[in-house]
This record gives sequence, structure tokens and C-alpha cells, in this order.
Amino acid sequence: MKNKFYITFSFLFTILGYAQTGIGFYSSHDGGFENHTSNLAGGNSSNANLSTTFWTSSTVSNSVRVLNNTGGRSGPKYVSIGSTNGTLKNFYTPQITAAFEPNSTYQVQFWYKSASATALDASTIDLYVDNTSATQAPPIGTKQSVTAGLSTNVTNWTKVAISIPTDATTAGNFGVVAFTLDAASAGYSLDLDDFVIYKAANEDTTPPNSPGTITAVGTLNGGANVNWENTNDGLDGGGYLVVRYASTLPSATDDPNQNGIYKFNNAIGAGLVRYIGTANSFSDTNLSPGINYYYKVYTVDKAFNYSTESTNANPVQSLATTYYYKGLGSLSDLLSWGTNTNGTGTAPLNFTSESQVFEIRNTSSVALDGTWTVGTDLANGTKVRLGNSDQPAITLTLNIGASIGPSGTGNLDVLTPSSGNQTVIYKGTTALSFGNIFDDNLIIIYDSVTVTSATTKNFGTISLINGANLTFTATPVVKNINVDNSSTIIAPTNSSAYITILSGGSVVINGTIKVPKLTGFTSSNVGSTSDIYGDIQFIGNENLTLGENSIVEYSRNATGTQTITARTDYKNLILSGTTPKIINGATVVSGTFSLNQTAPATAVTLNGDLTINGMLFFLSGKITTGINTLTIGTSGFISGAGTANGWVVGNLRKQSASGTNPSFSYAIGDANNYTPLELTFLGNTSAAGSLQAKINIGDHVSIGTSGIDNSKSINKNWTLTNDSLSNFGTYNAIFNYSSADIDSGANPDNFLIKIFDGTTWSPITTAGTSTDVIASATNISSFGDFAIGEADPLGIKNYGLKTFCLFPNPTNNGMLYLNDVEKSKLKIEIYDLLGEKVFSSAVCEGKIDIRNINTGIYIVHIISEKGTTFQKLIIKNN
Repeated sequence: MKNKFYITFSFLFTILGYAQTGIGFYSSHDGGFENHTSNLAGGNSSNANLSTTFWTSSTVSNSVRVLNNTGGRSGPKYVSIGSTNGTLKNFYTPQITAAFEPNSTYQVQFWYKSASATALDASTIDLYVDNTSATQAPPIGTKQSVTAGLSTNVTNWTKVAISIPTDATTAGNFGVVAFTLDAASAGYSLDLDDFVIYKAANEDTTPPNSPGTITAVGTLNGGANVNWENTNDGLDGGGYLVVRYASTLPSATDDPNQNGIYKFNNAIGAGLVRYIGTANSFSDTNLSPGINYYYKVYTVDKAFNYSTESTNANPVQSLATTYYYKGLGSLSDLLSWGTNTNGTGTAPLNFTSESQVFEIRNTSSVALDGTWTVGTDLANGTKVRLGNSDQPAITLTLNIGASIGPSGTGNLDVLTPSSGNQTVIYKGTTALSFGNIFDDNLIIIYDSVTVTSATTKNFGTISLINGANLTFTATPVVKNINVDNSSTIIAPTNSSAYITILSGGSVVINGTIKVPKLTGFTSSNVGSTSDIYGDIQFIGNENLTLGENSIVEYSRNATGTQTITARTDYKNLILSGTTPKIINGATVVSGTFSLNQTAPATAVTLNGDLTINGMLFFLSGKITTGINTLTIGTSGFISGAGTANGWVVGNLRKQSASGTNPSFSYAIGDANNYTPLELTFLGNTSAAGSLQAKINIGDHVSIGTSGIDNSKSINKNWTLTNDSLSNFGTYNAIFNYSSADIDSGANPDNFLIKIFDGTTWSPITTAGTSTDVIASATNISSFGDFAIGEADPLGIKNYGLKTFCLFPNPTNNGMLYLNDVEKSKLKIEIYDLLGEKVFSSAVCEGKIDIRNINTGIYIVHIISEKGTTFQKLIIKNN
């Protein structure tokens, strides 16, 4: 039986409240979601908990109700809504009073996309006409339903338009539209934007006529009065939308999306929305004096169809008096300025009166000391302008303690020079308040300073030199970033903040970059930036250079699991903080890998192989490899590992070059205990290769054939895997373990060590006496699985030959006989219970002299042409 679930999006509107645009048939339902500042609030199945200002959901648990701040179809915002468990969910817009008339037809249109592959059995738009209160439990009122025809795997924004006729039911207090989905299984969700409803017999797809001629006149205090002739066919339930462009005549293609819903100051192409309403005039503000501005005006109807634009052909500027720097003297000295372009003429009376422009020119470089206050606030209209298009570039240096006030007023504009790039050098810590940046190649240099930047502006190149430390907290857009070997840049921590690198741009890190974002370091070819990508987002191809001494530090103390971007060009890598880390794919570090994870216990997990060619330095934390492998290169080594600092849980490999001694201390353990494995080789290898070590928890799966008592053993075993190493002689091994790993009743004094080659167990020579934490072996010549424990004399079984027997057993006369019915040529080896070989005979013909062997219990290994077997032997020599 298929599993069905239902998702209901109920759209309630109110004439009062918080208008999305100020236009449209129902202007208050915020179908573009631009007024929202957080995820949809939740109610429950018995209380819809509706709002007059925001969209809401009927429940919080098991629902998708995310407000996305970037990536919307029109304007930056959109919502993702759905169900995670297949139960009914409701999503409501703000309420609208008595919206839907009886015996009428309404049009509902919206744009959606859904990457979900969950099959849809049905999808309907439901119009409720008699909802009575904000707390009414779903279903809300009497409804009419129409099929919506939604699909799965819709990757692009897709329009849906529905006609819904109402019946004779009298409207209640509120009108409601619901969106119901019936899917084959749980987990369906969709992205929704540009929701519109209007009364009409048929869908309206015809754009209205354009408005008439535009007139724009500049005013004082950074303003302009803009008016236009009304459209000749009326507004059809809509109004006008005005977009402002700075500096250059707008492109004819910089248009709003058809059916798109925008908010004041939303971006449309290179412009900003400055007015939405039904009047044919408005007063604009926040214009920078001396800058040319252009306006586009569109007619928009009830269905948010947009007309072609009307544009003012002649630019407008806000009114201002411009003063020019002479090229000499302090910028904060009134006598350094004049009304003539060479700086002569009338000097200003002050720097704070309204509508003044101070243009820095007639020099190639100038420095500022102390605070220079220009204007009083944003509306004052007074600005500083760096350079102009008729002069070469200028370098402005802010010395220690220098600033251009007031802060936060956007009072510094940067113009494109006739040649070169405008440059600002920070030697002080007070950030400038940039207004319009028209020089796409503006260079910002941070010199020996520690600063925090919340800018969202566009820059050409940002450089850090001489020990500078720069922290970004917002979303700057940059062409190039350069960090010298003494400086540090800290990328944004906030999930909705990141650094955008424009197509063709580059990032060169010779010093340190700290990466706090959960989603990792870099993302390339993103096309459009998004919260889901890394801290540095390349619009086009990645162009990142990590210098030989560069350090990439993933440092995060917030919640969640941080992804370490898989790369093969890390020079030095640091993982720090309290947030656990996942290395997301094959990764190579040529220098030092430092682990300083103060929590949790298992701090770093590999989701791909990790190779460290320098030092693996444990300060705090463990690395869990899972099925992957951590490899230490031929020149690499491990430092700091220990019970207090951390170790490797899983596969640890050490590479060795030809002609070197492969001795190594493997810093491995389980999740709770540090139990290193130390190998010492007697010679040098004649070929390059590697040796991998791993601890396996529990008794070996084949311990039953080993001759070790599995009830008196160490409950872990070791695997050593050789890859191409050869001619190094034998090696010694020190096995560390925890006393908690030893079976109760086992006596370490009696421990023997066995090696398993996949088929046969063989004893190896122990060195010294084993303890409850350590056992040693010498003269090992092969690799495989190692197990440690007491011998199991009662567990010796005949796994091969049954054609002969030992007698007498027990024996006390010094002679041992073999009854061999096939008269085979036999080789005999006798081992004590510690695994020491006490007797060996290359060829035995039925009788063995054992007078020199002490009284005790032994294991006899019998090898013939037909196979091999073990038998227990008790010797009672006098």
C-alpha cells in the first residue's frame, strides 16, 4: 500500500497589515516573502495561530518552513515548505477580510520548483470562503478545489495558473486559499515565490501599456523629484514600479521578471526599486551629489504583468556645491579646498553644511590624520568623492587614528579614474563608510591593522600586508584577494554571509585564512551565490593559490558539523574549535596538519583518504578514518599524540622511500584509549612503499584456529598491511593495549602472540614478559593479523591429517613415537605454551628423542606432503 501525505498551503489575506508592494488585487499577502525576517512561525493541528502580517505554519515539528534570504525568483527571498514525515501540514499567508465573493471566479498564480523525486498522486488549489477566526482549526471553511498539476524534479522556476469558481456560500470573516499535495511517500517539499490571487474570469497574461514621459529634477540634501504621465489604459488593479540606476544609462534588458513581486530597494539588474504604488510621482532620497541617475518606470497590473519601461533620457543629479582639493595641505583643512577644479576659488565655510561635495583630486596620493567629519547624516547630502574620470588614480592612506565621519552615512564615493586604480590604504582601524563605488577595480589595502568589516560593497582587490588581520562578517563582492605571509583573513561565520569572487577573479593566500562557515572553504562555478556554498564562492572557475607557507584554519565553536572542503593543495591545515569536522573527500596536506578540537571526543571524521606529507600535530582531538585511510608521507611524522591530546582511530599508513628504515610509532587507538603500535626494523627497504596499521575491536574472527584461548585473550587485534616494502630484514613490534581489553582471569605472564596470514596462524617470538598494557615481539618477518592471549591447549584440533598419532601421550620415558600408516616424510615442530619453539626435526621417521625437553604441556606441529596438523602433547620427563 502506498503511503500518502498531504501538505496544505492556506493563503489568508487582509486589506490592512503589511503590504508586500502596495499594489495588486490583494496587496497585503506578501506572496514575494520580502517582508519576512525569519522562518514561518508555527501553530498546531487545533490552532492555526494565524498572523495579520506574516506567513505561518500549522505546526513546527516534521515540517519544512524555511525562509531563504537569497536565490528568490523576484527579489532575494522565497520559502521552502513541505513535510518530512508525510502528515498533513498547513501554511498560511496573512489574513484578508471577507475576500471571496460567492458565485465568482478567482485566479491563483505562483512560481515553484522542487528537486524532490517523490511521486505526486494529486495536487489541488482549494479556495475556502467562510473562515471565521485566526485560531480556527484546519480545515478552514467550505472549499472549492481545482487540480494544480504539480510535477516532481522541477529544477527551474515554473509558473502555475489556476481558475477557481466559488459557489453560493457567503463569505465568512476571512478568505482562505489552500494548496494541497497528495504524494506517494513522505518527504516532498517545494520552493515557492511570487504568489498572486486576483478576481477575473480568465488568467491575465497581457502586459499593460507603458506610462508616459518621465521628468526628474534634482533637489538639495541628496534628493530628486520624479514624475511621469499616467498610462493611457488605467492601472487594472495594479500601479507603478520605479527603478533607479546610478552613473550609466540602464540596459534595455534590466527589467523585472514578469509576475515578479518586489519590495523597496530590491535589486533589478543594476538598479534598485525606489517606488511601488499607484501615484504618478514620488520624491527619491539618498542620491550621491555629482552622480548621474536614471529612472525606469513600469506599469504593473493585478496579475503583476509588467509593461515596457519609460526612461528619462537625460540624467538627473541632486543639487550640491562641489569643492576640489588643491593637491596640497591637510584634507581636513578648509583652505585646502576651492570651487575651481584646480582647488583655487572660494573655500568652503565648513565641511558639514548640507549638499556639499568634496572631490579629492590634483594629486597621486594623499594621507589623512585624525578624524575628518563631512556632513552630519545620510540625508544631509554632503559627500567625499575620491577622484574623477578626468584624472589618473589616487591613493588615499588612512593613518593610525584617521577616519572620515560620520560613520554609517555612506559619505565616500569612489569614481573611475582616467587611468590606474583608485586605492585606499588602511593603517588605522576605523572603517570608511563607502557610498557608491563606480571604480570596479578599487584596491583596498589593510596594512598592519586588525579590523572587522561588515561591508556588502563591491571591490576590485583586497590586500592584507605586514601582519594585518581582517574579519568579514557580511557578504562583500570582490575580484581579487591577496594575503601576504604575515597576515590573516577571517571569512564570515554567519550561514547567510560569504565572500563572492567575481568571474575571472583570484584568491592568493600566502598567510592564514580562517574558515568558520559550516559548509566549508570554497565553492566554484556557483553561477549565483547561496547560503549552501562555502565561505569563498567563485562565480566562475576557481582561481585559488595557496602559497608554500599558507595556513587554512577551519575554526568554529557554534553548533552543527563543519565540512572540510576536500583539496589536494593544502600547505598547512588547522582544525580547531568545538564543532565536529568531516573531511569531505580525498585531501592532501603538504605541510603541517594541526588538530586542536577541544570537543567532542571524536572530533574529526574522514569521508575520504587523507595524506599528510609533513607533520600531524595533535593538540586536542581524535581522527576517525572509518573505511578510509590516513597516510603519513615519506618525510612525514606525528607529534603530540597521547592520551591527553588525541590519536588516530582506524587506518594509519606510513610511507617509506627506498633505502630508508621504515621504523615508526603508529599513533592509533580505539574510541576511548590511546594504544600505539611501535615497529622497529633491522634494515633499510630496497623499494619504496608503505605499511598500514589498524586496531580491530574484539577477538579475531578466526581466533578459534589460532591456538589462543579466546576467553583469556586481549579483546582487540592488529592488522599490518605491507605495500611494496622489501629487503628490510626482520622487525620488532610493541603492542600497547588497555587493561580493560583483557579478559577477566587472563594472566599476561602466559601471553603468546600469533600472526595470521589469511590461512594459517604462526607463533612469533615474544620479548620479555607481557603486562596488562603492553606485549612485545621480535624477529618478525611477515605481515598480517596479530592476536595476543594465553594458549588454548584444549582447543588444539586436527584440521588436516588423520593418518597418524603420537604415543605415548602423556610420555615419561624421553621418547615420542608416531604411528604413520602411510609412512610419510614428516617434519616435526614442538612449541611451548608461550609460543617458543623448543624442538624441530626436518625429517622424522617415526621416533623423536625428547629427553632434553622439560616437563610440561606442548603443541606439536606436524607437517607432511599431505598437509599439516596440530596435536597436544604432555611430557613428564624426570
